[in-house]
Amino acid sequence: MRVNLPNDKSIDGFIPRPFTGFQVKKQDMPASEIAKEMRPKGVPRAVIQALADDGGAYIIASSEGSTADVALTRRRQAMAEAAKDLVNANQLTVDFYDRTRLASWVRSHAGLILWIRNAIGRVIPGWEPFDAWAFPEGGKDAEYLLDEGVRICARPARTDADLSAAAGIASIREILRQPQSVVRLVGLSGVGKPSMTEDAMKDLSE
Repeated sequence: MRVNLPNDKSIDGFIPRPFTGFQVKKQDMPASEIAKEMRPKGVPRAVIQALADDGGAYIIASSEGSTADVALTRRRQAMAEAAKDLVNANQLTVDFYDRTRLASWVRSHAGLILWIRNAIGRVIPGWEPFDAWAFPEGGKDAEYLLDEGVRICARPARTDADLSAAAGIASIREILRQPQSVVRLVGLSGVGKPSMTEDAMKDLSE
């Protein structure tokens, strides 16, 4: 998996550089196995060289590995040793994420906790991640049919501020694009709140 962001993009935390490659492994990767992974048959992987050329980062992530500080240091040293003869090796950041660090990453993004627990069959009763809650016949890409009779009003409610369904969806998207924003949609049964919410979320990343 690779992250590619503009050079001027501000980034921190578990993705150390705008250009970061993740080598995801189910098994643990002790220091003795790292050189084999980064240099199969003694030849450095082209993708790692490309990351070095871009001043990026190369991360090995293991879902089963669990390392103490000394073991983590050895893994990082083995990664640095495997990359030392690359062109622009001094521009490459290397790191190793074990299952504990991966769990810490997930815990820093509350929305991911629900999604992952749902994926591994350990759901939290009463909570669901973003999904097609209404299960429309056409799936997530089904067209939301606008009803001009449905009106949305922001609180404090004012009759002269009522919005059509289309304008209300656009307003919800603008709010949710702001970090740490929350929207609560309240209304009578049967007016299409789940479908409206799903449609508002559909293109939120655009």
